[in-house]
Amino acid sequence: MSGVYSLVNVPCLVRDLSRHPRGAGLAADLLRAAALDPAAFSSLDTVRLAADAATRRDALAEQMRVEPRALQVLAATRDMATTSGIDAWTAAVDVLEAAPMGSLDELVGFVRDEVCAAAWARADDLAVATWPTALDVVADGVRARYAAELWPEIAAPLGRPWRRWLTATRHAVPSVDAAVADVVVQLRDASPQQLQQAAQGLRRQRAEGWSWAIAMHDACWAVHLTGRETVALTAQLHALRALLAATPAGTKPSPDTCAAVVAAVHARVVADVLAGDVLAALTAPLDAALHSR
Repeated sequence: MSGVYSLVNVPCLVRDLSRHPRGAGLAADLLRAAALDPAAFSSLDTVRLAADAATRRDALAEQMRVEPRALQVLAATRDMATTSGIDAWTAAVDVLEAAPMGSLDELVGFVRDEVCAAAWARADDLAVATWPTALDVVADGVRARYAAELWPEIAAPLGRPWRRWLTATRHAVPSVDAAVADVVVQLRDASPQQLQQAAQGLRRQRAEGWSWAIAMHDACWAVHLTGRETVALTAQLHALRALLAATPAGTKPSPDTCAAVVAAVHARVVADVLAGDVLAALTAPLDAALHSR
C-alpha cells in the first residue's frame, strides 16, 4: 500500500482530486496509467529522461513539504481548540475542505506501486521493476501535473517525456465500465441544482441515522473481495472528470456532492454482491438528483 492512497481506498483519492486545481487532468493521467500494458511499458522504458530529472524531483519534493494536509490541520485545530474553543474549528472549516488527505509523494507511490503494478515482477516479499524508466516517466508526468499551478518552472520539464509519449503513441483514456457509463453521461450534463440536490439527499440520509462511512466500507470490501479494484478506480476517475466538468467554473464540488457520487459509483461496480438495502442507500442521493429534471 502507498500511505493514504490505495486501490482499496479510492474514495479518499477522489476526495482529494476533486479539490485539486488540476484534478481533471490528474484523473486523466491516472486513467491512462491504469491502461498501460506490457507493450506500452516497454515502449515507455525507451523514453529519454531529462538529465536533471532527479534534481527537479528533489526540488519539487522540498517545495511540497509546505503543503497543508487535512490531518495536520486537524491536529493543529485540536490544539488551538483547547484555548479558543469552537472558534478554532469554525476557522478551520475552509482549510479542511481544501486540504488534501494525502501528499504528492503518496500519490506518486500509489501510481508506481498499484496503478502501474504490471511494471513489476514480484515474488514473496520482493519486487523488482521490469521497466524502471517507464515508471519514472509516468511518475514524473503525475508530479508535473500536480504541481503545475504552484511551481511550473520546476514541474513542466519533468512532465514533457510523458506528454510527448502520449502524443506520439495516441495512448487513450480507457472507456468506462458499462455498469456506470449511464451515470457518467448524466453526471457530465448535470445542472448545479442537481449537484446541490445530491448533496442535500446525502445530508438527509445522514440526519436520519445512516452512516456513509459504514456503507462505503461494505462497498470497498466488496470491491476488494471480487477483485474489481481497477474497475472501480477507472469508474471513479471517469465519474470525477464528469463531476468536475459539470461543476461551475471557479468552484469545486462540495464534499457532500463528491461523497454522493463516490457512493453511487462504488455501489454500481459491485451491485451484484451488495445487500439490497446498502445498494439502495448508496445510490439514492445521486440517482434522485439526476432524475429530478
